[in-house]
Amino acid sequence: MLRIVTVALLVFVALKDAEARTPPVSDSCRAWCPRGEGFYCCDRGIGTIGDQFEQHDGKCPDRPICPESEYVRFGPKVCAHDGQCKLHEKCCNDACLNHHTCLIADPE
Repeated sequence: MLRIVTVALLVFVALKDAEARTPPVSDSCRAWCPRGEGFYCCDRGIGTIGDQFEQHDGKCPDRPICPESEYVRFGPKVCAHDGQCKLHEKCCNDACLNHHTCLIADPE
């Protein structure tokens, strides 16, 4: 039991530490997303000030293979949160593109 409590406490501290290291919101960037050991501006001014933060149903899809660019009709929609995506999409870190984009959500 003590081991479970210790692990839970360590996870909590790690999450709070990451939250504390997140850069502050500014006029040039309203949303910071994690990437590796740091953060990057994933908003890029694409949304308006009135955008509501939303969390859509489903989970981010696994993407083990990056699609060939010649088969992609439209470029990805960059996002900072699910509210900037369609209802059936999630704002996910896309490892192939190295930034957050709207991807079709997988069921949970």
